[in-house]
Amino acid sequence: MTLELRGQKLVWNAKAGELTAFGRKLPLRPAARTVGRHTDKLWDGSVRLRALLDRTSLELFGTGGVTMASFCFIPAVDPSAALTIESGSLAKARLTARTLKSA
Repeated sequence: MTLELRGQKLVWNAKAGELTAFGRKLPLRPAARTVGRHTDKLWDGSVRLRALLDRTSLELFGTGGVTMASFCFIPAVDPSAALTIESGSLAKARLTARTLKSA
């Protein structure tokens, strides 16, 4: 899955459980934890990504805040967003865009 925001591509690799953005790989799949002799699976296979896009910054929050990253950049294109599924399938997807008023 590729999410493109103002010309910047965010690429999700489901097999690796990571998102690539600005040349950095961000793990979005929490590791399992072991309590005594039992291992809890903390990841149910779903991924949540929240992206906050400003004029020159992008903040990413993955899996409820397990992973976060901030980037400053000069946008290559006018405000835009696109979601593309290049291979495989996506069971559910929801994209919500909100525009805030300038102060």
